[in-house]
Amino acid sequence: MTYNMKNQVLIQVKGMGVPVQAPTARNADGFEIRWSSDADISPDCPVHVLSDKKQLERFVQLAVDDRFRSADLIQIIPVVVPDGSDSLTREQAINLGADPENWNMIRVAMVISGNSSRGPIMDEIEWAGTREEHAEGAHMQEAYEHAHRRKINHPSIFSHNQGGHLQKAASFMNEFQRQMKPSLRAAEEMTKGHERALLSMDLDNLNPDRALFYLKQMQTSLIDRISVQQLNVHDSMKPVVNQSSDTPVEAPAESHVKPSPGPRFH
Repeated sequence: MTYNMKNQVLIQVKGMGVPVQAPTARNADGFEIRWSSDADISPDCPVHVLSDKKQLERFVQLAVDDRFRSADLIQIIPVVVPDGSDSLTREQAINLGADPENWNMIRVAMVISGNSSRGPIMDEIEWAGTREEHAEGAHMQEAYEHAHRRKINHPSIFSHNQGGHLQKAASFMNEFQRQMKPSLRAAEEMTKGHERALLSMDLDNLNPDRALFYLKQMQTSLIDRISVQQLNVHDSMKPVVNQSSDTPVEAPAESHVKPSPGPRFH
């Protein structure tokens, strides 16, 4: 059988690996894009390839963390795949120039919480190692060593894929902040209201002047939300003394967004 072939590209990022297609029933495609350094996925997942420069640039912009968005860390590998295909096997990718270490490296984020002489502590660390080291629990060993250095008693350790308790607690805290700060709740509710209106809007028959009016409203609500959220984060960080370093916590960077008078309640 003869296949029509087409040129595509494979991206590999040092420290993250290559994008792969992990099976899922949560969307119509039947897969979601993950990284080969993810311990939760099989190393045999198909390798995701990109069709052209525009798609590549969009992927880098949306899917690659800022810390890894460097020419020194990103390598683009030209590949040829059958027409209609957007993936390669691991063996094919390696034969075309992908680094085998992409599938041997694992990244884990962990939160370590407990008590110390300074009071409650909650530290965040990142770990990277081989699949074998991960299987042997090297990441947990490093977390316990970190807790020992910080004199954290009876530490509780949560990895990024076991952080349901933390996410639930953070969601609870965030919702309570919304209850106690009407300006925060109002800013978020206004943005949600505009999102709902946009989803139900007949854009094909929308008058240009009306469209401009809606865009200005959405812009204002977004500016309000960003401004209020940043102030809320700033306030929340003030009493924090439980970071990994004993140095004072720096306030979050100021926003470059034009200040707004805040959301209106009437």
